[in-house]
Amino acid sequence: MLRKFTAIFYFGLILALLFIAHIFLAANNLDVMFAIAAVLIAVMSLFCGPVLILLERDESNYSFVYGIGMTLSIPLSIALGWAYNRMSTGIEMIILPILGVFLHMVIRPRFVRDTYGLK
Repeated sequence: MLRKFTAIFYFGLILALLFIAHIFLAANNLDVMFAIAAVLIAVMSLFCGPVLILLERDESNYSFVYGIGMTLSIPLSIALGWAYNRMSTGIEMIILPILGVFLHMVIRPRFVRDTYGLK
């Protein structure tokens, strides 16, 4: 039962480490490294489902993990929009979740096999 959530655990761990790293890098004025961490956080937020597929080992869990990824992408994209708008509310908080869900909906049916074309 808990094996279904292994990829989700690893995703959360990687995202948390990247988040801590981006705070540390910003505080120490390491701009290039900060930009790399920020891009990785953005990619993981907008493409949560495909990243989870890449982390998942069992092909029978791909559909479950992808669905969880699409759902997780919504709050992560809202937080990303908040960060892009200099820690205040703005249109980015609406656009990015819509973009994230749209990307997930476009990626899933484009591939014939259960791997969603990712492995």
